[in-house]
Amino acid sequence: MSTQIADAIRTHNLDGVNVDIENVTAPDRENYTKLVRLLREKLPNDKSIVVSVAANPYGFTEGWHASYDYTALAKYADYIMIMAYDESYEGGPVGPVASIGFVEESLKYALEKISKDKVVLGIPFYGRYWKVGESSGGKAVSLKQMSEILEKYENKVAYDNAKESPMARVIIKESEQKPKINGGTLIAGTYEFWYENEESLKTKIELVEKYDIKGIGSWKLGLEESRIWGIIGNTLAEDNDESSFFKDVAEGHWAYQPIKNIKEKGLIYGKYDDCFAPEEFLTRGELATIVARIVEDENINLNVNYNNSINKKYEDIAQHWAKESIEKLTFYEIVEGYENNMFKPDDNISRAEVAKIINKLLGMNGTTGVCNYIDVSKSHWSYENIVNLSDYGLINGYEDGSFRPDSYITRAEMAQIINELYKYLE
Repeated sequence: MSTQIADAIRTHNLDGVNVDIENVTAPDRENYTKLVRLLREKLPNDKSIVVSVAANPYGFTEGWHASYDYTALAKYADYIMIMAYDESYEGGPVGPVASIGFVEESLKYALEKISKDKVVLGIPFYGRYWKVGESSGGKAVSLKQMSEILEKYENKVAYDNAKESPMARVIIKESEQKPKINGGTLIAGTYEFWYENEESLKTKIELVEKYDIKGIGSWKLGLEESRIWGIIGNTLAEDNDESSFFKDVAEGHWAYQPIKNIKEKGLIYGKYDDCFAPEEFLTRGELATIVARIVEDENINLNVNYNNSINKKYEDIAQHWAKESIEKLTFYEIVEGYENNMFKPDDNISRAEVAKIINKLLGMNGTTGVCNYIDVSKSHWSYENIVNLSDYGLINGYEDGSFRPDSYITRAEMAQIINELYKYLE
């Protein structure tokens, strides 16, 4: 068995195994299938195996694209994710990362080999760019970075209807601050960016219903703009009924409507497959991600100030999925870490801490209100935050008159707060 294959296994919180492989050669084809079979034999039945495979829209019989035996892998995997992107690539010709033709043909090929209930369509949260006049290019740019570039630099955007993909010609002048993308700095000149936007992603997501497949995946979380989740949620829900809602949140649940409302806004998602886990505690990383999505929501005006003088680096978030949200909110001075440069993203967060963060988000200073909670005295470090939010109906206590400031907040309680926050802001 090749070292490449062995190194490709990644585990995720013991929920299952995601097998991802790159640069596999044809002789590895059989060994790769054996590896997935062995994983299936060794893992308990309640653990999932997900295999990501190269797209093969042209029916290649040689090379990397042909090195995946879709049919054999599907016997042992719970589902197969088709990496329907990198149609254009670094060092390759100028063009879209995933034109609609490339994506749909990749999906059709997969469905000839795999049952539709095991097929997941991979979509890109990135684009690629080329400097006009140079012979090579195609480096990656995240959708977040793309949005910032279009906002800061002169550009002309066109949408290729045949390919269902946007393209932007961007001019970076000598006199302007040069953008940094993935550790590199662009020099002055004209660039051609092919990327994804709401319209292009919607056309891809609609293929889920067209071919009745299991769903979508992405490369990769953290590269997208928060508003993309609203497009994804709305597109997938267009022809679904109420049964598509979280299976662990019944209509009679006290937070059913708040959870439904913020789900539709693309602010919060399930924690396990189609489960919301309403009574589980919210983590600091999860809260940072939710608040970052609120900050980026163009439908509301928070007037938050970006503080370029803050360059806080937390030692424990380098590989964390919420890294970008945490750093962004640190620059906004909305969240802060602990001593020794730690943020503790996976720690649960208390109700008092949430009150402080939401208070900072709204820019409320001081208070003239009176606290009626039996367990929050004026000496409590978050007294003003709790009083302010309570006065505006953004946060509530319990029936016994307590607030329980030091108790961890649940995901359902957070949904209620965010729902009330939007009522207040709108």
